[in-house]
Amino acid sequence: MMNEMNVQIDELIAKKLCGENTPEDDAVLQEWLKAAPDNRQIYDKHAKQWMEVEALIKGVEFDTAAAWEKVAAKTVDVKAQPARRIISLKSISWAAAAILVVGVLLYRVAVPGYSEEVFAENGNMEVVLPDDTHVTLHKGSKLAYNKTFIGKERKVSLEGEAFFKVHRDEQHPFVIDAQAARVQVLGTAFDLKCNEHAATVAVVEGRVKFSAGDDKNTFVVLTKGQQAQLTNDKLVSSAIEDENFLYWKTGIISYHERELQAVVAQLSEIFEKDISLAGTMPVDQAHQLITVSFDGQGLEPILSEICLVARCRWEKGPGDKYNISPR
Repeated sequence: MMNEMNVQIDELIAKKLCGENTPEDDAVLQEWLKAAPDNRQIYDKHAKQWMEVEALIKGVEFDTAAAWEKVAAKTVDVKAQPARRIISLKSISWAAAAILVVGVLLYRVAVPGYSEEVFAENGNMEVVLPDDTHVTLHKGSKLAYNKTFIGKERKVSLEGEAFFKVHRDEQHPFVIDAQAARVQVLGTAFDLKCNEHAATVAVVEGRVKFSAGDDKNTFVVLTKGQQAQLTNDKLVSSAIEDENFLYWKTGIISYHERELQAVVAQLSEIFEKDISLAGTMPVDQAHQLITVSFDGQGLEPILSEICLVARCRWEKGPGDKYNISPR
């Protein structure tokens, strides 16, 4: 669900008004207040609502201007005091008002998260984040982030797969909550695939710190041309061997002296189809090396060209199953 306000700031404001804020919270809140004039108005609105609800619950008449002076004293750079206004409980339904305002604020504090969420439902999706980081979401993937990055880190959340080209900012690391894993970078380009149980990252540029969820002691630092996999809380790193790991983004598939059986296995994975070599395929033909490239072609044109090179043929059977056999 797309929230109109930054949930992280809502939480900090609520903690401030409750008196549960920390010095670190204050620093972030003050930074946000100074970032834009509208931010002061948002804070003022929340503070007024909070003070009015507090008085409503007590069941007394109150002076909002006097109450406002108490709240404003907790912040900085107060521009002007609000007009003096007396609110009477007789003129409103205090119970309804209290439930509404307190309910909204408690909801925002109890459900911390992100103000923006995008879902690549019908195909790949390009997203530009507030810091000018560019993200390509794979079809079926979900990205969550805030309209404005505040604090020491630029935080986002990913479900599925995406390619990140992160804008460099050494003072504010870019951090991804990748379900089973956690990724931290300063400025780099990489592909990240994750679910609740596993994750894989492949680095195209720069350096990437890849860790097992919240476990700060289990991590690897990867550089260009390296990849790592996280499975069952175990990290394994290696050189990138699959030149086609970005096919979903680029549409390019390239093989250089790869065995026919390996090519068929990967095409089956890429296109999510059942593609196999027939049992009658000679062993030497299954192991023959193929060099071929494709750019944007669909599965069947690719199979036709591969069979031309490998001297075989393909046929489509029931249930979208593809069978490759010798001529």
